[in-house]
Amino acid sequence: MIVAPVALYDSETPFPGLYALPPTLGTALVLLYARSGSAVSRLLLMPPVVHVGLISYSAYLWHQPLFAFARLLSPAPPQPAVMALLAALAFVLGHVSWRFVERPFRDRSWLSRSTVLRASAGGLAVFVALGFLLQQRPVANARPSLAVSFAELDAKMAINTGLSTTCHKVPPAADCATGGAPRMLLWGDSYAMHLAQALEASPTHVPFVQLTKSSCAPILGVSIYRRRMRADEPAECVDHNEAVMRWLATQPGIDTVVMSSPFLHLNGDAPLVLADGTIVPNDGVSEWPYLEQTIARVRAMGKSVVIVSPTPGSRLDLGRCLTRSSILGRDLDACNFPLDGQSRARSYAALESFAARLAVPFVRLSDLICPDGRCRAHAGSVMIYRDDGHLSREGSSYIGRTEDLAGIIKRASRP
Repeated sequence: MIVAPVALYDSETPFPGLYALPPTLGTALVLLYARSGSAVSRLLLMPPVVHVGLISYSAYLWHQPLFAFARLLSPAPPQPAVMALLAALAFVLGHVSWRFVERPFRDRSWLSRSTVLRASAGGLAVFVALGFLLQQRPVANARPSLAVSFAELDAKMAINTGLSTTCHKVPPAADCATGGAPRMLLWGDSYAMHLAQALEASPTHVPFVQLTKSSCAPILGVSIYRRRMRADEPAECVDHNEAVMRWLATQPGIDTVVMSSPFLHLNGDAPLVLADGTIVPNDGVSEWPYLEQTIARVRAMGKSVVIVSPTPGSRLDLGRCLTRSSILGRDLDACNFPLDGQSRARSYAALESFAARLAVPFVRLSDLICPDGRCRAHAGSVMIYRDDGHLSREGSSYIGRTEDLAGIIKRASRP
């Protein structure tokens, strides 16, 4: 019960909660049944095991700063081998701390209670004074490099919900449209949201309205299911997309529907949830008819459909890479990556084949972000990505201004 979660739990496992019970109960059982003379008792009384117990608290205190600074200093997540070496180093430092700090600290012959209290009071006073000084000049305004402050970095990496955080509501609010008579609908999940600034900043002016919902691809009658989702989220997605279609049928002025998503359904990445709530395995094939039927329903209204690809992906969190590089004064070009072998190549190929079969225009963001075969995570001081796949607000605007995304879509949508 203690060891199995180490192998079975991953980043998607909700923790703490019920998943914390197996290791907790396993530990309780070990303590309960470790009677003198038992196999468990003999194991726990082995000198190496006893020593690990003695230094465990010191090792625990050391591992956190070691791991934290390794993550802070590395643009990419540290490799498992690096983390294993740091774990071993934590035990070495834990032994040193136990031998030369923890044991002497327990020796009352030279360290009295009054000495401990005086030292604690002095340390507390120092930290109170430090907190007061930081409050007068917030650390967010400090400049980690010559180029950008922490506060500016935070703004650059802000979540990009497009025109407004309310654009999942149907009918859309006034702040989810760029004009009183929109000609275009931006529909999809967060990978549609992040296109809003690009469309708005494009030299070709096309009034549009945004109707998007996180983790909800623009496919009618089906949704994905993930462990971290609320139980009602898939049904909300299905209902949302049907509401979008009903609203769209009342909008004769909209002549183009822009659909964008990484379309995780199409890669067999998660189980599917049908409109009646049935959960079915995703074989990477069965959901294509749903997308085809969705496009057919839009076209039946006399509207054009354009599919915009997700961003090309690196196997790094590009927002993290850019942030860490800025803080450490490193060259941001280290976060750029080659188009050849990009992590979403499979999605691109599947969508391109599908779009060609249905004669649906397909706009590749890789053509805009990777014009010379190398994908830009930044353009000068503009951070194009905010995480492993989403465009930042300024990055989206930059692509709109320099590449005229709205114009590309407008030209592609013409018969």
